[in-house]
Amino acid sequence: MPELVRVLEEGWPPIAAASPAERESCAFRVASLLGSRAPRVALAEELGRVRRDFGLAAAPDEDERSAATITSWFTSAAA
Repeated sequence: MPELVRVLEEGWPPIAAASPAERESCAFRVASLLGSRAPRVALAEELGRVRRDFGLAAAPDEDERSAATITSWFTSAAA
């Protein structure tokens, strides 16, 4: 999961302010969705929930872009 954490750090700005435990928790939530082949929209919605858990304002466009980046990475890594 370290590689997923790196992808999150590079592609989803809210993770930068998270503690290591929060990063791992977020990565686990994202990995669960990726592993179940959830649609990208579900991943974007989950990033929005994590963002709210972090106490940040909603940014659905950013979450959608990040979900696309993460999904693309996962598809490449799984190939």
